[in-house]
Amino acid sequence: MSVLEEELAANPNDASCVIARRILTTDPMALVGVVAGVIDDYRRHRVHAIEGESLAAFVKRHHTGRPIQARTGHEIERLRSALRAEFALYDRSSVSWGRATVLQHRLRIGLLAKNMAGIRETIVRHEQAIRKIEAAGVTCLDELLDVAAA
Repeated sequence: MSVLEEELAANPNDASCVIARRILTTDPMALVGVVAGVIDDYRRHRVHAIEGESLAAFVKRHHTGRPIQARTGHEIERLRSALRAEFALYDRSSVSWGRATVLQHRLRIGLLAKNMAGIRETIVRHEQAIRKIEAAGVTCLDELLDVAAA
């Protein structure tokens, strides 16, 4: 039994496992897209964590007026590691935190703001779908089309 099969068997009611089982039975190659999405999510969360650490360090430095000081080799390596992490820019290029210019940070802010607007729009579309489904007394939007066609 593969690791994936063990995970699916161990979590029969988990939503991700239910979706994975459906994909495996209908179109196994679609699972590649799902895995790629999970990897992208992991990377986004990692960048978000590094951004949070960088912001906390900046706030601390700004508040005290002193530069960030790392006292141990471990702290220095942790900071170096954080500064090696990369973030994406609008043109699909990437730059490390340690090498990013003010302009590149501003471009990243613009990209994140655009993404937030897109997420808000998607949330609104999902809320509209929920209202339509509930108002019609059906379970999904496809059923709305079936009702309209009948």
